[in-house]
Amino acid sequence: KRTGGKQTEFNAAAYGTAEWQAMEKLRIMPGLRFNYFSNETIRLIPALSVRYDITEKFFVRSNYSMGFRQPSLKEKFMDFQDVNHHIRGNENLLPETSHNYTLSVNAEMQNGKFLITAAPQFYFTSISDMIMLAQVNENSNLNSYINIGKYQTQGAVLSLSASTGKLNE
Repeated sequence: KRTGGKQTEFNAAAYGTAEWQAMEKLRIMPGLRFNYFSNETIRLIPALSVRYDITEKFFVRSNYSMGFRQPSLKEKFMDFQDVNHHIRGNENLLPETSHNYTLSVNAEMQNGKFLITAAPQFYFTSISDMIMLAQVNENSNLNSYINIGKYQTQGAVLSLSASTGKLNE
């Protein structure tokens, strides 16, 4: 079931990126996304990646990207009920915006026939107006989508791999 009658939405996007070899060991890759939404929202969303080759098999990469997410039709207009749930959309939701940062170090080491790759990565993301499903009050099973002020997450990932090259050698 929908609230507010029939709802439609349209969006279109275009993305462009470039790669610039600033110095022999330094590559810079900017990107830009253009989003148009039928509610007349227009967003330009930038991204930037920088890679520095310390040696042929050891490099550092840093990335920044902005994120943007419009509330979905479900989050704004759905009204769902069953025995255990009652979820109502929220027409007043704001879009989410985020800023994402990563830093990684990639190293390759040859050990006989094995190529070993290690890539620790560190990340930080900050989201404004994050959309969440929340219980409206503790005395009912009514839930609705809301914007929460700020949400941040950070962490690390370690990727390790080993390969032997071609299997038929």
